[in-house]
Amino acid sequence: MTASVAILLSSLIVILVFLLAYGWGLYPLILSFMARRPRSCPGVPGTPASRRVAILLAAHNEEGHIRARLENLLACLKVSKLAVPADIWVGADGCTDRTAEIAASVAQAHASVHVQEFKERQGKTAVLKALVESAANSGNPGVLIFTDANTAFRMDAMDRMMERFEDPKVGGVCGRLDLRQRSEGRGQKSEDRRQNSHGAEGHY
Repeated sequence: MTASVAILLSSLIVILVFLLAYGWGLYPLILSFMARRPRSCPGVPGTPASRRVAILLAAHNEEGHIRARLENLLACLKVSKLAVPADIWVGADGCTDRTAEIAASVAQAHASVHVQEFKERQGKTAVLKALVESAANSGNPGVLIFTDANTAFRMDAMDRMMERFEDPKVGGVCGRLDLRQRSEGRGQKSEDRRQNSHGAEGHY
């Protein structure tokens, strides 16, 4: 082994050790320190009662789940205490099964359900962006709820989410998975206190 190769390998090992130490040790410590001094937040205008709600979900070949998902969302809205209009927007993303057809049949029976079909696969992010634009053009919603086709909300989910917006400084709400490692959970709590969360779970 030449001296240059040995130096390169040593450098790679040092970098790897640093990255591991940063991810598992330094980053949580830095977050914990910064979380003690939360950033100020300008607040969100309007009260929850004045904010129209749009529920958005992208679906690709979800014919086995889409009807149950939409029925779950409709049931949640029916029992919720929401005093604001709520619409459900479904993006059928290049489906090769009956996802779009099933969603459309639900939409025919419920005016609050809207289906946007994409013949070519766009990807989840692109579909959600398109749904946000459609929802905005339809009624300028004040609250966007992103969810998936293969999950379900508890019946009180809408009320529990919306009550958080009673605080004008709250700009986003998410659920938290119990299966996550405790260290990750502590890290996200610190990010939340800094109003700097990099991700959110799609469960509630």
